[in-house]
Amino acid sequence: MNPIIRNVLAVIAGVVIGSFVNGEIIMLSGSVIAPPEGIDPNNMESIKAIIHLYQPVHFLFPFLAHALGTFAGALVAALIAASHKMSIAMLISLLYLAGGIYMVTQIPAPTWFAVSDLALAYLPVGWLAAKLAERKQMRSAGKLILLLFTGILFSACNPLNKFQSASPYEVKAVLSSWLPLNKIAPDDPALFDDSIHTGSSYCPELSEPFWLIPSADLPQDVKPQYSNNNVSISVFNNRLYVAFRTGPTHFASKKTGMYIISSADGSNWKKEMELFIGKDVREPFLIPIDGKLHFYCFAAGTKMTAFEPDFISHYYISDDGNWTGPENVLDKGEVHWSLLNRNGKTYLSSYEGSHYNLKGESKVSLNFKQTSNGKDFYPVGDSARVYYGGVSETAYEFDKAGNLWAVTRLEDGDKNGFGSQVVFADKNDWGNWQFPETTDLNCYMSPKMFRHGDDLYLIARKQMGKKPFGKANRNLSMKKQRIRNWVGFSLSPKTTALYRINQKERKVEWVMNLPGAGDTAFPSIQRLDKDLFLIANYSSPIKHRKKRSWLNGQLGHTGIYLQVISFTPCR
Repeated sequence: MNPIIRNVLAVIAGVVIGSFVNGEIIMLSGSVIAPPEGIDPNNMESIKAIIHLYQPVHFLFPFLAHALGTFAGALVAALIAASHKMSIAMLISLLYLAGGIYMVTQIPAPTWFAVSDLALAYLPVGWLAAKLAERKQMRSAGKLILLLFTGILFSACNPLNKFQSASPYEVKAVLSSWLPLNKIAPDDPALFDDSIHTGSSYCPELSEPFWLIPSADLPQDVKPQYSNNNVSISVFNNRLYVAFRTGPTHFASKKTGMYIISSADGSNWKKEMELFIGKDVREPFLIPIDGKLHFYCFAAGTKMTAFEPDFISHYYISDDGNWTGPENVLDKGEVHWSLLNRNGKTYLSSYEGSHYNLKGESKVSLNFKQTSNGKDFYPVGDSARVYYGGVSETAYEFDKAGNLWAVTRLEDGDKNGFGSQVVFADKNDWGNWQFPETTDLNCYMSPKMFRHGDDLYLIARKQMGKKPFGKANRNLSMKKQRIRNWVGFSLSPKTTALYRINQKERKVEWVMNLPGAGDTAFPSIQRLDKDLFLIANYSSPIKHRKKRSWLNGQLGHTGIYLQVISFTPCR
C-alpha cells in the first residue's frame, strides 16, 4: 500500500478507535459511580449549579476516558502507520488535546482536574503509545492488537442495552388505539383551527420515549447496524410507516442502507422494503400524496468526509400494498428536505450546489416548489430559487392567516454570516421570501416545523455550551471562519430541542429539550389530532445522561425513538 495512503488511514483509524474507547468508558462510568442527584447533563446551567457536589471520585472516569482513549488511538495509529510513527501518534494526541481544551472552556470543572487532565491525559500517553509501537515486539504483535481493538469496536456491548425504554407503553397505547381508526393522519393544521381556541395558551408535555431501533420489537430480517439516524414517519392505510438509515457509523459507507418498516398497533412490525446498494443512502422522507404513500431518498458516495448527492430516488405504495420504483425526481444533486401537505397542495423545500466546500464563496440554491402527484415539481413563485448563498436544510410552516414562516440552516456561511435565519413570506406571495438583515448565530440544524393553533414550533439540533455556532470572527477569511465554526461544532455536545417562533420579533425561542445526546436530531413529525403529535428522532445513548461531543457520537452507537408531544392548556 502507498505509504501516504497508509498514514492517512492510520490517522482515521486512530481517531475512530480513540473516540470509541473514550465514549465506552464514559458510558460505563454512570453504572459504576452514580452522578450527584438532581443534575441535568443536557443543561449547562444545571451542571454549573450542581458541580460543587461532584467529589474527586466523579472525575476518575472522565480522566481515564481521555487518557485511555488517547492511548488507544495513538497506539493503533502508530502501529498502522508506514512511517513517522511518533509524529502520527502525537498528531492523534494533539487532536484529543484540542477537544480537551474546548471542553474545559465549556464545563466548569475544578482547576486541579482541568490542569491534570490537560497535562497528563493527552501528550504524555500519546508519546508512550508511540514508544511502545516502535518496539520490535509490538510491531510483530500489531495485527493481534488491531484485531483486539476491532473486536472491542464492534462487539463491546449489546446495543439493546443502550437503548432501553423506561416506559414504551405510553407511545404504544396511543398507536394501538389511534391507528385502527385513522387511514391517514390529518396533518394540515388548518383542519384543527376551529377547535383550538384563539388566544389561549397551550403548553407541550412529553411522553417517555419508545426506543424502537434497535429493539426486540423489530422483525428478524431487519438488522440495524451500529449507527441508526436519518428517520421519517407517516401514517397510511391504518399503519405507521418508519423509514430509517443504518450503517457502521454516521458517515458514508458501502455498508450503509435503509429499511422501511410498518405497524398497525405500534408493537408488531413488518419489513416493507430494504435498500442496500453498495453506497451511502440518506434523507428518507415518507408522505401521502394523491392517495399513495410516497418515499424519497438519495444515493451518495462512499467517501467518509464527502457529501455527494445523486438524483432523488422516488418510490410509492398504493392501496394494494405493492411498492413501485425507483424513478429519479428533481435535478441531479438537488436534495429534498421538508415536504408538507398544506392548503390542498404539497410543498417542498430543497437545496442544491456546493454544500460543505471549504474554500470560496458559498453557492447553494435554496428552492421552494410544489407538486400534485409527488413526481413532477414546479416553482411556487416565478422562480424556484428563494435564496442563494450558504443555506441548506430549511424548515417551513404556514401561520393561521396563511403567511409562510421558515427557519434556515446557514451552515456554509455567506455575506450574512453563519447560523440561522427566521424567514417570512406574505400569504399573497409565497415565492418571495423575506430574509432578515442579521443572522441568528445559533444554527438550528436538521430543522422541522409544525403549528398548533396560533403557535409555530421548531424541532432542531441544539448546540450546548457557552458559544453559538457562528462564533468565528467575521473579519477572517471564509475558509478560516468555516474551520473554526465547523470544528467547534463537531467537538461540542448536542441535544435535540423544541423551540417556539416569536412571530412579533421574528426570532427562535427555546421551549424544552427532547431526548438527545452526542449525535442527535433528524426529527420527523406526524400530527395525530388537534393536540397530539408523534415525533421520531435519533440520538446517541442517553441512559446514563452523559454528555458527549457530536463527533464522538457520530462514531458510536445511535438509536431511534418515538415520542408523543401533547398540548394542554397552560396552568
